[in-house]
Amino acid sequence: MAGSTKAKPSKAPSGTGAKKPGRPGTTSVKDLEAAVRAKLATSLLSPEDAKRMGVRIRSAQEMAALKLPAGATFELPYFGLDGKPTGFRRWRYVEDLRNDFQRKAGAKQLRYVQLADSPVEAYFPPFADWRKIAKDPSVAVVFTEGELKAACVTRHIAPCIGLGGVYSFRSARLGQELLPELKDFKWEGRTVAVAFDSDSSRNPMVSAARTELCRRLTQLGAIPTVALVPDAADGTRQGVDDMAHAEGLDAVVEVLSAAEPFGPAEALHEMSSEVAYVRDPGMVVELATGLKMRASDFCNHVYSNRHYTMKVDKPDGGFKLLKVPTARAWLDWPCRLELKRMTYSPGEDRITAAGEMNTWRGWGVEPAPGDVTPWRELLDHLFGKGTPERAWFERWCAIPLQQPGAKMFTACAIWGRLTGTGKSSVAYCLKKIYGSNFTEIGDEELKDARNEWAIDKQFTLGDDVTGQEQRKHADRLKAMITRSEMRLNPKYVPSYTVPDRVNYLFTSNHPDAFFLEDDDRRFFVHEVTAPPLPDSFYEKLKEWRDSEAGAAALFHHLLCLDLAGQGPSDRALRTAAREAMIEDGLSDIGRWVRSLRDEPDAVLRFGAVKLTGDLWSGADLLRVYDPEGRGRATAGGMARELKRAGIPLAYKGMQVRTGKGPQRLFAVRNPERWVSCASGEASRHYDSTRSEHGSNAGKASNPLKKDRKK
Repeated sequence: MAGSTKAKPSKAPSGTGAKKPGRPGTTSVKDLEAAVRAKLATSLLSPEDAKRMGVRIRSAQEMAALKLPAGATFELPYFGLDGKPTGFRRWRYVEDLRNDFQRKAGAKQLRYVQLADSPVEAYFPPFADWRKIAKDPSVAVVFTEGELKAACVTRHIAPCIGLGGVYSFRSARLGQELLPELKDFKWEGRTVAVAFDSDSSRNPMVSAARTELCRRLTQLGAIPTVALVPDAADGTRQGVDDMAHAEGLDAVVEVLSAAEPFGPAEALHEMSSEVAYVRDPGMVVELATGLKMRASDFCNHVYSNRHYTMKVDKPDGGFKLLKVPTARAWLDWPCRLELKRMTYSPGEDRITAAGEMNTWRGWGVEPAPGDVTPWRELLDHLFGKGTPERAWFERWCAIPLQQPGAKMFTACAIWGRLTGTGKSSVAYCLKKIYGSNFTEIGDEELKDARNEWAIDKQFTLGDDVTGQEQRKHADRLKAMITRSEMRLNPKYVPSYTVPDRVNYLFTSNHPDAFFLEDDDRRFFVHEVTAPPLPDSFYEKLKEWRDSEAGAAALFHHLLCLDLAGQGPSDRALRTAAREAMIEDGLSDIGRWVRSLRDEPDAVLRFGAVKLTGDLWSGADLLRVYDPEGRGRATAGGMARELKRAGIPLAYKGMQVRTGKGPQRLFAVRNPERWVSCASGEASRHYDSTRSEHGSNAGKASNPLKKDRKK
């Protein structure tokens, strides 16, 4: 394509862009002018160019008068093929109009607007004779996204038509497959390069729009080509104007010159709008459904019925038509939609900015103000009105919605002996908000090493956990609650690793549903003691929670809830129910050790004889606990329970030389003295308090004076 390539990227005016915009409508005129100049400069457009384009700054008040969102913009009028304004305009905001609520909800920043019900038009930058170009099919043209990009290319390289959106070559509302002004072009034999932004090959919607535009042009006799704009140097999306500004105009000319013919690759471009190849773990994923396939299954089974015809020249000067399997050809195609890895990132696009396949399917409902009385009444009933437990739990529910993708380092366990109180109803109220990201599991799934239930899940209800084999899966549960990544093992496709975004709410009718340790910060435990409410309440609650309005209102309520500084990594609120569950989960020796920790003088006795001494070995304490040696406890088991209870070891946990040989000694009394003491000091104290002539001397039946029976 002909055109000057000597122009250099112009720099933004000094000082522009340094200030962050304040509240919409408060930015000064001077700052607005600087922001607009800076934006135009990144598209290599000078103030003189802007004047020819009719660019004008519009204040927030002017936008509000047009019944459009109030915020400072610059206006971009459109022109016809004759170079005269058509009356159609679009506005580009230079302020972020989102409020705190919209940011929390993950709403995208509004960039461009046009008047409601205004028609779609193509943008013809006023730097070329478009009427003459339209009549001459020997002149190659370019299509791109956006007015400023089109102006940049037209001003410096070649005639370029701008589209307000990637589908803005047509009007679905008016039933126009191609806009009337585009039909005025003589397309037969004309070379056309479609140069959408660098994310076009990994954004299925953009890829599909590009394919449709190329098909329309092909039907009109044009020769469409696809120009693949690369990402910016830092890996982010860029358009042709960004590339020209960063790398120079020659780089854009090179991309346009290397554009590949659309015709032979039509079927492959279409395939890239439907599937993606994910390098890690090496599989094909269907974009619309999330179906995962091995490459062999993709080619030989799922997409084996797709073919396209390719014209192949013969040595004798003729040609033959070859039927080519699309799936296999697509896998071998350098321009296939290829992504780095699988991820699960709530709040992000289907294909992330980092080039990952995001399997998060979006929220189940859109937030909207409404009545949340049933939710408030349910929490008041389960937790008590105005209690710290109620406030902490509701904030726990709100955090992953206000901070999409937040991994809570705590799980909630709600239990109560009575059934029908609504313990699981809390989760079912949240279910509609999470949509397909919600799942429900039981004891079997908790024990199952194959974790297919966790695929693409963000919130999990563990309903009616029984506590069976609780010690066995206690450590696994701890890891599930706090891990940052998990390895998924679905059938028929390779396993792969994704961020772990699953948060857990458990319900149970059993007081010992979980095995908890004293220092475990992961579980918030609450016991429901109130009897069930009347059936009419639960019927009303179910009707509300299952409705779109109810779920939308709850979503809105939780997004607006004041978190009072509570965050995802905070320690679980300690409750009386948690302490009781810890006690219920203890073995006999565990209970004895905790009594020892809390009241050593009351426990360390033999009849009326007080057993003195601060330092004790696990074997010593076992003989006090079980002097006859009738139980199945061992010295090692005693030592483990002492550590679980938080009783520290003397001499920094190292062995101490004693009259009984090297031993690790627990500081049952006065731990602050013994944790960092010298070995000799610990040894002397221990030997003196265990001596037959020491304070532990007494009756012959003293368990500390004889070996434990084996």
